[in-house]
Amino acid sequence: MAILHTWNKAATGHSSFRQSLACMSSTDSLLLLEDAVYLVLDTGKLQVLTSATTQLYALAEDLAARGISAKIPSAINVINYKEFVALCLTHDKLVNWI
Repeated sequence: MAILHTWNKAATGHSSFRQSLACMSSTDSLLLLEDAVYLVLDTGKLQVLTSATTQLYALAEDLAARGISAKIPSAINVINYKEFVALCLTHDKLVNWI
């Protein structure tokens, strides 16, 4: 069963951050939304994220709104809202971590 996990906050000290990482499998995907897109700028956190899941995404509109679109590493798949909907349809379950 493939799960799409979504995060919308950049606070990695929060317990839900650790819980969500523990729940992810190699078949799951992670989509960073809103302020969570800032996590891609920290190489240490990016390593943790890429080791937790094989598919890591960030929403293009949120990257642009925060002025960081040009700073995105190649490990991140940048997607738009239409592609976000497609991700939801190709996964068995959606879990939003707050």
